[in-house]
Amino acid sequence: MSAADASSLNFWSWVSLVGIILVIVGVVLEGAEILAWLLSWLRRKRSEIVWRQPPEVHIPKWVHISDRIGWCILLVGLALEWMGHVDVEAITSRENRRVNSELGKALVIAGAANERAARLELENLVLRSNVVALELNLIQVNSNVFRIEPLNRPILSITASAWFTARTTNFTNIDPVKDNSFVTLSFGVSEEVQTNYWKIQLRCRRFEKFNNSEFSFFVLEFGVEPSALLHNVKESDSVRTVDRWDIVFLQAFFLRLNTEILRGQVTLIINSTFKKTFEILPQITKLMDRSPRLMDGTTSNDVTVRIVSAPVP
Repeated sequence: MSAADASSLNFWSWVSLVGIILVIVGVVLEGAEILAWLLSWLRRKRSEIVWRQPPEVHIPKWVHISDRIGWCILLVGLALEWMGHVDVEAITSRENRRVNSELGKALVIAGAANERAARLELENLVLRSNVVALELNLIQVNSNVFRIEPLNRPILSITASAWFTARTTNFTNIDPVKDNSFVTLSFGVSEEVQTNYWKIQLRCRRFEKFNNSEFSFFVLEFGVEPSALLHNVKESDSVRTVDRWDIVFLQAFFLRLNTEILRGQVTLIINSTFKKTFEILPQITKLMDRSPRLMDGTTSNDVTVRIVSAPVP
């Protein structure tokens, strides 16, 4: 409602109220004549007891004057009340039309907002479905990357090489290549090899020896046994599982018992790309221990190679 309409509504409401008050006053003044007539009639009734011919009913002059004044006031009051009522109704109707118009506009705006909200919700659902699809694609990509990463690929081929130096020039008559069943390189997990369960056992494929009057230097290359291939390596074993191999035995029966080994190294090659080295620390060759254990002073994180010699002093 505008300020002008509010002020006008307030004014005409007061006019209507004044008109109602004037109507009441006019009615009261007109009622004075009736009251005077009733009082005169009552006096006449009492007079009948004393007088045979009671006096006529007498209404004072001022009562007639009050009646006329009341009638005029009543007319003015009715006029004011009617005028106030008409204007108040006009203002109220105009305000109702305005409110209804604004309500209609608000309903149209609310309908448009609901439609936009529904459209946004649909777009949000589509976006969410796209995000889920992208997440699934990302999971697939990560899975593919995981499989492609060299450390996560299955073990398909294994070779190894070794070199070491020994303080000796006295050897057995074993030929490391021809008699390669006596020159092997075995890898395993300490918990499993307690029952003589080796993950892989490689046989000597190439052998070279260099020596002088006191020391000998050996170079060996190992490969899988054709009849056993990957031995106990399973399809589920990935390249990463090689890190669990913490026992390495080099069976070198071309060496005699109690030969002093000075230094050396074994290199394991998985799938032609992944390399892992194991140190050959200074040691004295011993016989094969059917219950292999870690060398003294080493742990599973510090894997060293133990060299086993022939049982020939």
